[in-house]
Amino acid sequence: MGPDTAVTAKTVFSVKGTMLFMSAKNLALIPLWLVFAFGPAAVHADTWRDHMEAARAAHERGNDKEAEQRVNDALEEAQNIGPGDPHLPYTLNYLALIYQSQGRYDEAEPMYRRAIATWSNLLTEDHPNVAMSLNNLAALYRAQERYDRAEVAQRQALAILEDAFGPNHASVAISLTNMADLQRVQGAYDSARPLYMRAQAIFETNLGPNHPQVATSLNKLAVLNIDERRYQDAEPLLRRALAIQEKRFGPENPGLATTLQKLAVVLRETGRVEDAAELETRIADIRASAGAPSPSVN
Repeated sequence: MGPDTAVTAKTVFSVKGTMLFMSAKNLALIPLWLVFAFGPAAVHADTWRDHMEAARAAHERGNDKEAEQRVNDALEEAQNIGPGDPHLPYTLNYLALIYQSQGRYDEAEPMYRRAIATWSNLLTEDHPNVAMSLNNLAALYRAQERYDRAEVAQRQALAILEDAFGPNHASVAISLTNMADLQRVQGAYDSARPLYMRAQAIFETNLGPNHPQVATSLNKLAVLNIDERRYQDAEPLLRRALAIQEKRFGPENPGLATTLQKLAVVLRETGRVEDAAELETRIADIRASAGAPSPSVN
């Protein structure tokens, strides 16, 4: 995840609408002398890579049981590569993500803490890889409603990322978004709004105005407006997000249902009941055509 790195599906893992870091662009932030492995260690590294790719594929298929098994297999390989190797904290972070996605917070927390400690010892305490796991730990605390701890971890992550990449990097926008989410769930709407707006501007600058991540950012700002009953402000954000998603994924993609549902709420709350009903019919048709729930594109 260097200065020119875009946020991609391979670096970000979404859990219930929260953006978590899966990797630091495939270990790109780690000094090369730490990545190369020779002899038996190289065999373990190759096997580790196979397990991690299989885990990612299993997660994308929705098979968390297989994903967890393959990450545990990768963890065993990482431990066999040798001390001081970056594969270990990377794997710990990923295993924690799997646990977190299943709501197994008590198992995820020590994995994140171990990853943070290992990254800190291997690199430095203010390295972006440390921020990666701090960001995820903050999201875990937020899910547990341990807001004070979540804010401390999120601020640490944000400070590290801003120092490493500057204030306008896409990874900074992810951290800003998660900080905004934390403020919103606590009802601190005035604090959340500028964070969401700054994150959206960064995503647009880095990824372009029609990137799906921009649509996600627009959705989050729209939810904030809905929470504050600012429906007239929420509607154009949702319509723009929907246009981006339809262009990228097609009008029948099941992931559009989340945005359509929010837009239907806005229409009902502003007295346009028939228009809301039409959207709700469209949502039902999309879901019926899909045959089963699909991951949201938000």
